[in-house]
Amino acid sequence: MRRLLPLLLLILAFPRIADACSCLESGAACEDYWKASAVFLGRVEKIVPPSKVLAPRRVTLTVIEAFSGVQKGTLEVRTGSSGADCGFAFREGGEYIVYAQRTGSSGLLSVSLCSRTREVSRAAGDLDYARAVASGAPMKARISGDVVFATRSLLRRPVPEPSPLPDVTVSLERDGQVTRVVTGGDGRFSADGLTAGRYTARLDLSEGLYAELWPTTVDLRDDRSCAELHARAFPDGRVSGRVVDASGRPVAGLTIELTVPAGIDDRFDSERLRDLTDSEGRYEIVHIPAGRFVVGINTQRTRDGAPLKPRLFYPGVASVTAASDVTLKTGERVTLRDFVLPRNVVFATVSGIVVDAAGAPAANALVYLKEADYILSEPAITDGSGRFTLAAVAGGSYQLFAERPRDDPASVRVDSSEPISFTAAVDAPPVKLVLRARY
Repeated sequence: MRRLLPLLLLILAFPRIADACSCLESGAACEDYWKASAVFLGRVEKIVPPSKVLAPRRVTLTVIEAFSGVQKGTLEVRTGSSGADCGFAFREGGEYIVYAQRTGSSGLLSVSLCSRTREVSRAAGDLDYARAVASGAPMKARISGDVVFATRSLLRRPVPEPSPLPDVTVSLERDGQVTRVVTGGDGRFSADGLTAGRYTARLDLSEGLYAELWPTTVDLRDDRSCAELHARAFPDGRVSGRVVDASGRPVAGLTIELTVPAGIDDRFDSERLRDLTDSEGRYEIVHIPAGRFVVGINTQRTRDGAPLKPRLFYPGVASVTAASDVTLKTGERVTLRDFVLPRNVVFATVSGIVVDAAGAPAANALVYLKEADYILSEPAITDGSGRFTLAAVAGGSYQLFAERPRDDPASVRVDSSEPISFTAAVDAPPVKLVLRARY
């Protein structure tokens, strides 16, 4: 074990050794051109391999055509030692259109495998655009893209390939002004003649559909730049209802699940869609594809296969075979009658407040209910006063903890609370969770 320790420490210190390079899809030439610090056509004269682990390769190029950020002559760029750390596979004698970034205070140019850099034999469109910009030819900015209709399966099985979605209005807003374009028969759209600035995009879809659009915000950095958007529209079936106890009282803070009955107890079982009941016991599960489903509570099992208790299905039965099926057509919305809990199942209200390190109420924190090492519920989201409500089986032993992302767009860190252990009891006093900067 001692012999493995240095390697383990190296992997922990430099995770790229263990993980392959992962890249987002590159944009169009007229988009990536304006994101790069330098763009040029160059020939590789010399490649100096790394002198030590994790050191970059140094690549010397002759600049054949300088488009932006550099001048003709010879220059050096740096790239990773291999594809595992996003190094671009330059070869001596090869000619490339290079999209480079200046890094750090040194201003050194670096080239990543994730950049649009490519061999000249595959760069005709890039060269045409770069030469047009250099010539001063008149051009206008544009935002284009595609919209397709896709479906999903809660059984985690293959689904049909997405198909183009025509006649969808795409709205692009900048400084309060909206440009609208409509997709054609091929699902494509293009808004031409735009000016530089930040645009927010959205789709105007008919009821029964919802969209996943990326990116939702684009920056046109120049009046000659462009951006490409992609959108998928999915069926937005919905199932709503109310959960009440045996006396007809609403149950708040309870996680309601929707899934397919087939293979519900398989090791690699179906996906669940969830919602948390509100103060009136109401829930609405959204983004449901067409199909046949069951609605329930604690329908999954723990990692070791043990059932969660109580396991119940709509309209209030213990067996999936006795459950009432819920069938939806594409985009259909169904309201169910009350989900009535058996008399022997009593849920206690777990309520409280989340505060930050200074003691101020923490809005939009996520509060989780945990049993042993298994998170039981959808997180409750605290309101503007930092308050939350969850439901737990009376007499059961649980833990509560809260998390909240830092209020910093550049950070992925979160604040979290210490877990609080408790026994769920009817009319228990509220609890208090304090967020700390932990990781």
